[in-house]
Amino acid sequence: MVDSSSQALVDELNTKRKRLRLWPFVAALTVGAFVLSAKQLPPWALLTLLIIGGLLIAVTYYWDLLRKTTVMLYDIESEFAGVVEQLHTAFDGVRSCRATWHLQAQGKVHDRKYHAGASHLVTRSSIALGLQNPPFVKTNVATPSIPVGRQTLYFFPDKVLVFEANGVGAVSYENLRIDISTTNFIEDGAVPKDSEIVSRTWKFVNKKGGPDRRFKNNRELPVVRYEEVQFSSNTGLLERIQISCVGRTSSLAQAIGRIGRAKGERQ
Repeated sequence: MVDSSSQALVDELNTKRKRLRLWPFVAALTVGAFVLSAKQLPPWALLTLLIIGGLLIAVTYYWDLLRKTTVMLYDIESEFAGVVEQLHTAFDGVRSCRATWHLQAQGKVHDRKYHAGASHLVTRSSIALGLQNPPFVKTNVATPSIPVGRQTLYFFPDKVLVFEANGVGAVSYENLRIDISTTNFIEDGAVPKDSEIVSRTWKFVNKKGGPDRRFKNNRELPVVRYEEVQFSSNTGLLERIQISCVGRTSSLAQAIGRIGRAKGERQ
């Protein structure tokens, strides 16, 4: 999942991420030397050994950070700064929604009466949108981030970096597609305060859609209107999130589109 324009940066990020941390080995050697010398050296010598070992661990830890960190500094031109600011403003609007989920999987329901009348079952997990840098990346700009399962999307001014455990990918804004839709979701958990309840159903329904009287504790469930956003690209990105408040993500899609167009005009 790499655009050709970002290949050099992605290669650098992946190379540095694979570099072995040295400080744990120094720490293990220090502890081992202390244990082996505990009965042979006087207290002052053991204290000296601990101090030297501690200094070596600190120096090696800092050296590891330098070896593994990639610096990404941006000098954003004035005509482009407004577009980036629109992205951050739109992201803050989405981030202010009470609940956000990553949609992990979706399957068709064959017997709807046992699933509150739903036509599909959705596996989702609660996520938190944030402003944070990727691991081992130092930058001078705030970075909107969206965790999507094993991956996290980081929205930099010129590209989206996709971080996961086994590597880093990149998607240009020109190739990033956002599709927005609304869905009526049968909610069996707490309903966020900024969501709209459009109707109600029951955990077990009969053929007519009413409550199935054969089941005890057949509780009523709210049907809530949520917004869903799909991020995709021609390089392989395909992730969906669900948001409790409807109408916020259109500004985000427009801001991303403006960045893509602005970058295209500058090339």
